[in-house]
Amino acid sequence: MITNKDIWPIVKLRLDLDDGQKDLVETYIDEIGRRILHYCNLSEIPAGLKMTWSSMVIDALRIEQPNMDGIEE
Repeated sequence: MITNKDIWPIVKLRLDLDDGQKDLVETYIDEIGRRILHYCNLSEIPAGLKMTWSSMVIDALRIEQPNMDGIEE
């Protein structure tokens, strides 16, 4: 099982973000995690979906926050 805390370091690394953006990114991590749980009818997200979850968060950030530092480059 993975948690929200496992996703932030991956998103941070891939988008070269700093800790000042953590609060905003965590809202996306939480939202996407809930969508995965609901869509797959799960009570917890399995470890096998770790990279999928991370990629979905990155995609959401790129769409909804295109001017955010780290995404605009």
